[in-house]
Amino acid sequence: MPTKDTASPVAPAFDGTSAFQGVPAIRATSLADEHALEAVGGLEAAIFADSGTRGLLTATIEANNSADGNAMLGTSDGPWAAVSGRNQGEGQGVLGVSTSGLGVLGISYGQGSVGVWGDTDHLYRTGVLGRSTKSGVGPFGGYGVHGQGSTGVYGECIGVDPDYDGQFDHPATVAQGYGVLGKAIDETVVAVAGQHTGGQKSIAVLGTTTLGHGVHGESSGGSSGAGVFGRGTNRAYAGFFDGQVNVTSFLTKGGGGFLIDHPLDPTKKDLYHSFVESPDMKNLYDGIGVANARGELSVKLPRYFEALNEAFRYQLTPIGAPAPNLHVKRELARGTFTIAGAGPRQKVCWQVTGNRKDAWARENPMTVEPPKPREMKGRYRHPTAFGKPERMGAHWRDEGAAPVAPAPKSPSRGHEELVAALAPKSSKSRRKK
Repeated sequence: MPTKDTASPVAPAFDGTSAFQGVPAIRATSLADEHALEAVGGLEAAIFADSGTRGLLTATIEANNSADGNAMLGTSDGPWAAVSGRNQGEGQGVLGVSTSGLGVLGISYGQGSVGVWGDTDHLYRTGVLGRSTKSGVGPFGGYGVHGQGSTGVYGECIGVDPDYDGQFDHPATVAQGYGVLGKAIDETVVAVAGQHTGGQKSIAVLGTTTLGHGVHGESSGGSSGAGVFGRGTNRAYAGFFDGQVNVTSFLTKGGGGFLIDHPLDPTKKDLYHSFVESPDMKNLYDGIGVANARGELSVKLPRYFEALNEAFRYQLTPIGAPAPNLHVKRELARGTFTIAGAGPRQKVCWQVTGNRKDAWARENPMTVEPPKPREMKGRYRHPTAFGKPERMGAHWRDEGAAPVAPAPKSPSRGHEELVAALAPKSSKSRRKK
């Protein structure tokens, strides 16, 4: 039987003990629209429960609700947690399970406060884990974690334990901690998904930083993988970069050029020019010179020219009058080549090209006609250009239009009503029955 002890100042106000499996130490049942058990604490926990059973799926505190209310409700007006769970074994500190509503709901009021807080001091442990085993159409089914509000889900990483030796399974360029980590083990699911159905300037996933990477993507899947993959339909951009872009390896494209405001009508027209393409890694240099009285001129190129280039090609054009004898008198040597055959004081346009021979170019030679990768055999990079359907594209996936993720089902009371019910009240109204 539970006992009440008021004699000792260090004893609990109420103590329940059970020595039989399947028999709870304390059971409280309410058949009305009221709490089955209510406890208000000061500097210590109002309810403290300890399960000494190890190796069994035994909860320290278990609360069940078959109606539309809350199985367990905790409110706090001070700096302490309303509900705190700690497990020093292999189980969960707090476990919430729901068949239709919310497994765990945390509501916070005030700046800097937290509705649900998870903390871990172990390298490969998790502060808060949300898991869904509900499958659905496309990447959307159930929700492991769902966030709503100005910041639906907030993740923060404050670094790595300085005592840790830093041995990770991935390169040091990857962050050694994660504010939010998403992991998927099947190619039909998405590890982290962001969806926005708002206006033109809406953002589904936002990454910002002052020093590091706003968004970091890596892939080790060969030619079929991508660190960051973007797709644009209905003439939308697959990727848009407002600022400088640095690419450290090959950049391939179907076409390209520059697009600017038209110099003669900048508010009504654009101007587009295509790139100059070549099967070689070719550099181009040109200029205009004036011949001397003998019809000769020397052209001096940058000091790095011969270290960077090889296989030189020359083009010469006289200006103002024909120069049938115009020619390269001496080829490039020590950064200079000589033109002869022009008229006295005649202008000459010249152009020199060279193929790159620097260290990176030699390590990464360009193959002009490579065979398609194995996973792209029988497919097109641009199927519609050949009159083929899009499903013949190399990167086409039979997933249809991305479905709009439905919002999780809220408790029958309604989320707004629940928030209003849990809003801070005066001490007088909270104690009033």
